[in-house]
Amino acid sequence: MIFRFNLLFLTALLVTSFSLEANDSVVVGQYPPKEIQQKVRPLLKEIRLAQQQKDMQKINQLRQKIITHLGPWAGNPSSRPLYYKVKKSSLPAAEKVYRLWYKAERKIRRNVMWVKIPDGNPEEMEHGLRQVARPIIGYSDLYQIPAYQTKETLAFLTAGADYLLALQREDGLFPSPDLRGDDENYTTFNKRALRKNPDALVDGWFVDDYRGELQFDHGVSGVAMIRAYQRTNDKRYLESVKKAADWAIKKSLDTNWSYNAYSVWFLAELYAFDSNQKYLDVALEKLTLGVLPGQLSNGRWLDPSNSQLVFHAMNVRAMMSVYAALPQQHALKAKLKGKIVRGLDNAARQITVNGASSVTTPTAMFVEALDLFGENQAWRTALQININAGLEAFNDRKAPAVGIFLPAYLKSISGKD
Repeated sequence: MIFRFNLLFLTALLVTSFSLEANDSVVVGQYPPKEIQQKVRPLLKEIRLAQQQKDMQKINQLRQKIITHLGPWAGNPSSRPLYYKVKKSSLPAAEKVYRLWYKAERKIRRNVMWVKIPDGNPEEMEHGLRQVARPIIGYSDLYQIPAYQTKETLAFLTAGADYLLALQREDGLFPSPDLRGDDENYTTFNKRALRKNPDALVDGWFVDDYRGELQFDHGVSGVAMIRAYQRTNDKRYLESVKKAADWAIKKSLDTNWSYNAYSVWFLAELYAFDSNQKYLDVALEKLTLGVLPGQLSNGRWLDPSNSQLVFHAMNVRAMMSVYAALPQQHALKAKLKGKIVRGLDNAARQITVNGASSVTTPTAMFVEALDLFGENQAWRTALQININAGLEAFNDRKAPAVGIFLPAYLKSISGKD
């Protein structure tokens, strides 16, 4: 299990959109043979040390060695994608999309954590605090649509923000509930964290991790509090954001690119409205040392986890947040745009060739990309395939759910329908 999350960082072979099945020595959804893993593990440790030393040259040298060892296994996803059978790329009818949200919202309002577990007891939780943060972000998007600029929408968003605020620790961390036995991945993370630090668990909450896992929920929660402040101007939320940023700044990088990306996303989003240069500087540094080294020349990510579309999308989303924050004359802006575009093109190709396999974060990624860079037919087509797949929920229970990510799309079409 340890290697499943360690390997993430170490591959960089030029692969096609998703056709590794063509190589008989590679099985999509499986990890490399043990003999390859044994060669890669010590190099991963060296990469983590180089990250601490901010030695980009060393990181690149080690990465190339890992690529050589991985060979055709580079970029092979740890889970076989499940593509939805309907691949409809036409413009979705706005009326149907709004109706889908009406259907999804009833379930969301019943099941958000602040409704189901109002006392915030971690022993009753089955998920991390991302399940609180994502609805706050979604309702922030929703509140920007004229028809939903209501006291009811704002009250629901505020209730979630107050709940999240109450769970934040004094050091700024949005902690992770003890999910051992409830979630396979969390069980692995949490057991490792306790082996590393017996004091990692405090009152049912994990306050320390093994390989940067806490950055996931913390980063999403930080962005949620930014959105809550932007919608309410409540100074409590701003104070929360600043404390959360202090924690993220101090957090060490890891070789799991997507965990680092959550900190990058949060800090870049904070700079976008705060303009404190330190947030952008740290976001750019974490991006350079902890996210970009994992990207292949064709835009995909090289490791078993980040080569999955949902994590690929999170990495690209973090890159876009930094790009949007950089001044136009910044030396790295054009280069970063090239990497972002390659990432978007690769994701779009996966969807248009195979169909929707993840319609959550990738949907938000394409919405933001079209807003940031302007119209692109390939990205638009991929986005519409995702939304149309979600619309199949009216006829097929197995259709992928866009859920709380749908308001991002609704906001983008508001006024155009």
